[in-house]
Amino acid sequence: MAPIANGLGMVAREDPAMLAAKLGIPPGVDPLPILLALPGMMGDAVPPGADMTMTVDGPDQNWFLIAAIACIASAGILLIVRIYTKLAIVKSFELADYFLFITFPLILAEVGIGYQMVKWGSGVHQWQVTNDQLFHQLYWANIGQLVYCPLSFFVKMAILVQYLRLFAPSRSVNRPMFFGAWGTIISCIILYTVLLFWTAFYCVPRVAIWNKLTPDAKCSDVNDITLTQGAFNMASDIIILILPTSGLWRLNVPLGRKIAVTLLFATGLLACVASAMRIVFTVKIAPVITEADVSHNALFIGLWTEAECTLGFVVACALCLPKLIQAKGKKLRR
Repeated sequence: MAPIANGLGMVAREDPAMLAAKLGIPPGVDPLPILLALPGMMGDAVPPGADMTMTVDGPDQNWFLIAAIACIASAGILLIVRIYTKLAIVKSFELADYFLFITFPLILAEVGIGYQMVKWGSGVHQWQVTNDQLFHQLYWANIGQLVYCPLSFFVKMAILVQYLRLFAPSRSVNRPMFFGAWGTIISCIILYTVLLFWTAFYCVPRVAIWNKLTPDAKCSDVNDITLTQGAFNMASDIIILILPTSGLWRLNVPLGRKIAVTLLFATGLLACVASAMRIVFTVKIAPVITEADVSHNALFIGLWTEAECTLGFVVACALCLPKLIQAKGKKLRR
């Protein structure tokens, strides 16, 4: 067992033929089916006494179903409420609405990608899935990272352009909000563009991102990408949370409405928590793939990612609720 485990520690940078020789696979025998059928984690990296039953089904995967239903339902309901408000009360759409129309299908795509990962064993410990199943998880994880960049970008744009319309329609009205919102918008455009291409091409050839048996592959550390992304998301979420506070309390509106809108913005705190939890689970997979139980931890990274984006989407949609309450307040009270 030890020679196999030691050999698998080299799969990210060794030719399959050389690896086959180290594992004692006879010459002339195609090594790839054998290597792909081996567990994704072996040897000393597996905790003592761990269940080594090979499976793609695990109890932790139930959390995916719960998260998927909650994310789709909450985002869908708030989007319907917003569309109704815009059509029946405001009678027009704004730029933020078009950002949200793009964002909702991306949320559905993230949930669909999560399903594909679960189908290949994400949420199950890495020593219980084969290398082939693990590589399929890594493929869908990379697709999910690529979708996450525009998804997170459009959510933030939907919130920030509403901030500008509500609190700083011109530079002279509210300078901190005006410059803060535009600075965050420019930062998002730059960072998410860089992260998108970095995520797509951090391995050469690209197939080496998920196929760790690709010979002569050169890769940068994917955790650098994820941690950079997580840190920027958390910082931008906090800025978006803080920006409207002073402007809101200077508005000439009833105290009750100020408190209600403040509580609405406070929902963004949950997005910050989700972003922080995403970083926590990312740190857990910082070691090399053969030691980090990527298969199990990747499920929770995906769940917190979906929660973070959905909470931001809910806040962006809910910024229209004061209009709805103002127009339908008497009926709502009854």
